[in-house]
Amino acid sequence: MCNFADMKKAIVIIFAAMFCLLAALYCLDPGRKATLALLQEKGKTATKDYMLSSQSVTSIASDRRELVWIGTSAGINVYDGKDYVQFSYDIKDTTALPDDYINVLHLDRKGRMWVGTQNGLARYVGGYRFHRIPLPGENDNIIAIEDSPEKHDSLAILVSDGNKTFHISGDEKITPSARQIEPNNLKAPLPEDHSILRKPVEVVSATFKDLGDNLWVGYRNAGIQVVSQNRIAYKKANDNLLAEKTKGIAILSMTTVGKHILASTALRIFIYDEQNKKIGQTPLKNIFDSIPAPRKINLNNMVKYDDQHAWLVSDHQVLSCRISNERVEVLHKSPVILPMLGNGLAVDGHLYVSSRDGKLLRFRFDNLQPDTLRISSPHYTDDTEMVKLSNGDIMLFMVGMHLAIFSPKTGKLKELKVAGMPHNGNMDPAFVRQDSYGYLWLGTMRDGLYFMDMKKQYMRRVNLLLSDEHIKAMVEDANRQVWVTTMRNAFFLTHANKTFLMSSLLSASQDQDDWQFYANSVCLSPDGSVVFGSSDGCKFMPPQAMNTDFLRTYVGTHASKMLNIFGLEVKNQEGKVFAVTDEVSRLSRYTFTYDENDLKFSFYYPSFGRRSALMCQYRLEGYDKDWQAPTYECVAHYSNLAPGKYTFHLRLISSMNRPALAERKIEIIIKPAPWWSSAAWLLYFGIIAFVLYTFNRLYLKARTNHLRLLEEQRETEREKRAKEMNMKFFANISHEFRNPLTIIAGPLMMLNADKALPDSVHRILNHVCISVNRMLRLIDQMLDFNQLETDELRLRVVEVDAA
Repeated sequence: MCNFADMKKAIVIIFAAMFCLLAALYCLDPGRKATLALLQEKGKTATKDYMLSSQSVTSIASDRRELVWIGTSAGINVYDGKDYVQFSYDIKDTTALPDDYINVLHLDRKGRMWVGTQNGLARYVGGYRFHRIPLPGENDNIIAIEDSPEKHDSLAILVSDGNKTFHISGDEKITPSARQIEPNNLKAPLPEDHSILRKPVEVVSATFKDLGDNLWVGYRNAGIQVVSQNRIAYKKANDNLLAEKTKGIAILSMTTVGKHILASTALRIFIYDEQNKKIGQTPLKNIFDSIPAPRKINLNNMVKYDDQHAWLVSDHQVLSCRISNERVEVLHKSPVILPMLGNGLAVDGHLYVSSRDGKLLRFRFDNLQPDTLRISSPHYTDDTEMVKLSNGDIMLFMVGMHLAIFSPKTGKLKELKVAGMPHNGNMDPAFVRQDSYGYLWLGTMRDGLYFMDMKKQYMRRVNLLLSDEHIKAMVEDANRQVWVTTMRNAFFLTHANKTFLMSSLLSASQDQDDWQFYANSVCLSPDGSVVFGSSDGCKFMPPQAMNTDFLRTYVGTHASKMLNIFGLEVKNQEGKVFAVTDEVSRLSRYTFTYDENDLKFSFYYPSFGRRSALMCQYRLEGYDKDWQAPTYECVAHYSNLAPGKYTFHLRLISSMNRPALAERKIEIIIKPAPWWSSAAWLLYFGIIAFVLYTFNRLYLKARTNHLRLLEEQRETEREKRAKEMNMKFFANISHEFRNPLTIIAGPLMMLNADKALPDSVHRILNHVCISVNRMLRLIDQMLDFNQLETDELRLRVVEVDAA
């Protein structure tokens, strides 16, 4: 059995071994070592801006992450879908570009990006850095780069300055080549219709087509233009007489009658025969009676009767008309109606028109003498909007979100209330429509769009992702997509996505020209196009440009593969920025020190041309409690992160109501400071344990000494008490002996003093008296000794003669 000293020695050895092990794990962390292999200080020449570094574009390419690289006369711009990461030349930085003027960009078959400049060749190596490759002689003006056709060296490329061509192998061995290569920055053909281009073809300097089939066109001194195939189809569809004649004119109302599209302005009606490509116009003053003259005529809406006839409803009159030969022929006129009229609705061969005096007017096509139907609701006015329901009844959408169902057969009106209906606000109706699925859509002038399910009897407000809540018009196209216009934008809804998305082709808020949409000003053309009326004329959205289901496109079907976390930047407390780019996916876990707690994640998702189709959500597990709101941004930034383990999750979504299309994640470990590491905690524990042990040992020793002293004191007290008892006992015994002896000594002295006794008796008495006196003296000595022991003996001074 080992003794206590051996046990202490074993404990010290185990403690030292554990400390060395933990310290080694902290300092030689394999995760940190792997991170350092990919982590490098960020290039100092990289900046970020929302616009190109130069308007003179020279070359366009995309890297393996599908990020678009744009070479200009003032460096490189890498477009991540929102901003430009810009690289430039720096005379003090050998990891920067060799020159600002970019001649050519080339992505080789191994995914490496090569840059040819006027002053040399470079290859991007990540971390916002470039590796310069010097060529022999003065052949630095690189104008062409191609992959080498050699199969045995897949990393080889060919570069040319226009005079000489060089072969660069995978190990960067440079040799002359007899093969001639030509510059080709026009990597994609231009559209047949050059009018879609922002500038003349002569100034086009570079073209490129991305994975989403978008055409990138670079110009000399005019920047860059992105042209989607949808825009090409949109441009072609708007090359017609109606769009041309109405350009710059406000279209206030629209409808389709047979093969004709009717578009009204404040002064006339345009009649466009889409089949025969003919157009005519009819002034409103020629067909309506003016009340009072010369009052301006306001055409509220136009309602189709059949393929050749229509009703025209103004503020004070209703007309029955024939549409033929690109003109409006009036067949019947109603009398002038002084109460202000609203919009009309065709139901079973009759026209129902709202009015200001609380009456619903009903007209027949061949007889425009109105039947009057009283609407007993204080909210009913000429602003009331109506829609025919699938069961033949009419829904009235009145001011303040008051709803009622009117039966044309019985003439009865029933108020309608559903769950979720707002009760506050002055909601002026813009329209009410029922789609082919049976759902109702209610647009308001200032409070947005509402969705209503008649079967489930509930209503909810629709989020259009913009602050533009002035709803104008709605139509459903041949593909059962719902189109809604606000004052400045157009949105579409595919029921599979269950989310409204903004059409970039029809967004006045993103157009340099100032225009807007109007109420009742949208219709379907005979060929299936959606025609929008605006303050800038008629705008056609053809079926070819209605590729709104992005997930069915090539990019959409590959969206889950293209989602990528392509950049990770970390900033320490000293302000230095380190970056991991290109190879972020190589590691599933990154380890940073305690002072590298400012992280920025850069990610890419497809479809720059159709940004509204996809969005990203992210969260940092261990920091965020829930997913962040969906965003079009490509950067997530976290600062002042505490040491610990985190997981960055990124997912791609097309709708909040649908599962994520793809998800990526990266584990992040931020190590504690050395003084908070496991080895430090073990050391602190050891120091505390040693201090506690030392204090405990000193305490036990002091306690033992104290107990020993107490024991000695108690033993002394016991001895003292025993001695006192003995002395007291001896004193008592002495007194007991002394009293009888004193009593005996008195008579003996008297007998010894008696002369009458014989000498023999005196001799015996003398011996007895001597013995008694001796005993008395002995007892007195014992009593004095007892007094001496108890400190009761006092000095008795006696004067004697010393002579």
